[in-house]
Amino acid sequence: MVSTRWAADTAEHMAVVNAILNENFAEAAACLREHLENAKSHAYNMLIQNGGWLHPGA
Repeated sequence: MVSTRWAADTAEHMAVVNAILNENFAEAAACLREHLENAKSHAYNMLIQNGGWLHPGA
């Protein structure tokens, strides 16, 4: 699951950067909003699946 989210994060970051480079700031904001919602959902799902927050090396 981590590698899948990493790939999605990378694609989402690139969408934000490309929108900024094209000076399409409304699109950049929409892409960032979507990325933050996806990250929040992923974090919540990880909490539910793991019974709490797991720190690397914990």
